[in-house]
Amino acid sequence: MTVEKQPAVTKELLWILTASVTIALVPTVSHLINIPLYKLNPMHWIIYVFCLYQYKRMSIILVLSIALPLISFLTTGHPILLKSILIGVELFLYGAIFITLFHSRKKWLFSAFIISKLVGITIYYAGKSVFVLGELISGPIITVPLINQFVLSIGIFVLLLVITLIRNISLDKCTDQISG
Repeated sequence: MTVEKQPAVTKELLWILTASVTIALVPTVSHLINIPLYKLNPMHWIIYVFCLYQYKRMSIILVLSIALPLISFLTTGHPILLKSILIGVELFLYGAIFITLFHSRKKWLFSAFIISKLVGITIYYAGKSVFVLGELISGPIITVPLINQFVLSIGIFVLLLVITLIRNISLDKCTDQISG
């Protein structure tokens, strides 16, 4: 390994460590404090933030999409296994569509976010409807009111916008220092 490649390897290890800690802590903390944090959709927030930074590594998004609901299921029993699978598919769709649209067309933050959310939510609720109607799972199809989901989606979008603006400002400063 050359000296030039060490920062890239260190950065990759840092992302893997961050992803691992995130996967382990979010569901556990949510369960321990006995507040239904799942209603804030923390897995969605995590996926979108990782999409901004790890867009060259779809594999990290895939791993997170599978691991977040699975570890939540294994540590807390929530959501049940079939819903965990649906959530994993939903999260991966968010990530894959967002990465594809946003990073191929740098100015499409809003469109990429809206399209990925709409496709992910549609697939999730279609799958959940099939499971409920087939009596594989019980309960209502929609458990978090749509207005809450809309407000949370605005929050996620604002976070993505702020992160993108901060990244662009820091990239501009680096460019100015190099060229100036």
